[in-house]
Amino acid sequence: SQFRLQQLPSYNGVTWLDQVLMGKEDITNTSEGFRRKVTLSLQQRQQYLVQNELAEFRGETFVPHKKMLSQLRQSELLQKVRILEGKLVLKYSPVTDHQRQVSGTYQQSITLASGKYAVLTKSHELRWFPGVRLWNRPRVN
Repeated sequence: SQFRLQQLPSYNGVTWLDQVLMGKEDITNTSEGFRRKVTLSLQQRQQYLVQNELAEFRGETFVPHKKMLSQLRQSELLQKVRILEGKLVLKYSPVTDHQRQVSGTYQQSITLASGKYAVLTKSHELRWFPGVRLWNRPRVN
């Protein structure tokens, strides 16, 4: 993760801790000291997710809601979009999952916990496109 472990329990987006909670990451082969820190962070993350109605406890068992990861991704994205809309004075226009081609002027790339996004502008719109590989352009002096 690009974030420190201490930042992850209350982060408003998908984190490495969520991957561990969902069984997609394994911490059994880590050092005992780090595993202790991660275990504490996982407990804090579970509490955060329950408080934000993204998961629940059934007895002692932590149960994430079906759309927890997509809701966290969307929340993180919208938080960043609000900042960029004000900065660029443009309105956000989402790119749908099935859209394979987009057009616009590349502004910058943004790395969020959920991945890397290209920020494109077109007319009076701000668009994000996940997973775009950005090639380094030769620098002109």
